[in-house]
Amino acid sequence: MQFLAAYSAGLVLLAIGLFRLLAGRGGATGGLILVAGLVLAAAGGAAMVIAPRDGQTLSLGFGDDGGSKSQERLDDGAPQDEPGSNAAAPAAPAAAEAEAPTRPPRIIEAPTTTIRPADGAVTEDVPAPAASPDFVDPLTQDAQAAAEPTPPLPTPPPDDDRAVALASLAPAASKKQKAFMEALAKGREAYQAAADDVAREAARADRSAALCGTASSPDVENWAATVEAIDTDPSGRIAFAVALPDGTILRTWNNPMSDLDDQTLVLAGTELAGIIGGLKTGDAVRVSGSLFPEPPDCWRSSRLSVDQAIREPSFIFRFTRVARLQN
Repeated sequence: MQFLAAYSAGLVLLAIGLFRLLAGRGGATGGLILVAGLVLAAAGGAAMVIAPRDGQTLSLGFGDDGGSKSQERLDDGAPQDEPGSNAAAPAAPAAAEAEAPTRPPRIIEAPTTTIRPADGAVTEDVPAPAASPDFVDPLTQDAQAAAEPTPPLPTPPPDDDRAVALASLAPAASKKQKAFMEALAKGREAYQAAADDVAREAARADRSAALCGTASSPDVENWAATVEAIDTDPSGRIAFAVALPDGTILRTWNNPMSDLDDQTLVLAGTELAGIIGGLKTGDAVRVSGSLFPEPPDCWRSSRLSVDQAIREPSFIFRFTRVARLQN
């Protein structure tokens, strides 16, 4: 009802103010009346629209100077604390609990049970089992085994028969063949006596120069040797190897892929294949053919490592003729 009364009063004041202005008697008083009417009408109308929606109330008052004041208050219905109330009261039980003395934990001892022999029972000490002389403590077995010295691996005995057979061919070697084997022997001795890698490389270079100096061409004629290996692949090609009196190997490649350029494998159906087919390992023969020039050993080596190439020389060889050695 207050909003409606304010709205009505505002309309009345507006009407009076407009009347005075139209009558030419407005002046300052007429202007104040008109302004007051506008304020009251606007405030009352707004209050009637807003108040039912969000629960706001509008209180209006007039001062002595004819002015108007408005105060808007939102009532949310929340209870307010009374002055002097103690807000920390709920914490009192926690403080009291913290101040309470703590009791030490109670230790419960487990009952012990003593087993006594029955009346009349005879008790006697049972001796511990005697240790067997063959008994081995598993805890010390590994330590004892580690403390015992490990015997060295036995060195396989040399092939005396092969060495004798090769040595017997030395008198049948040609002058060029003997010079070839002597260069290999001196190179091996120098390599084994070298103190470091630099000295070993120097020994290898000297050996290569000596090997190249033994022959003006890679061709070999009637060198004495023994048959070392004969292998045939599924296509009938023969991989052939012989050993010189000093143990040096002359051999073909053992597979077609490696032999694409050198063509050392003996083809099936050839005269040479027929002669080799009639031989066996250990037979004494004379061979002819050619070596392949290649650094750093002067002739192409079949060994993969430098150490093997020096200590156990083996060279790729293309055989052109093989014949049994006549006594």
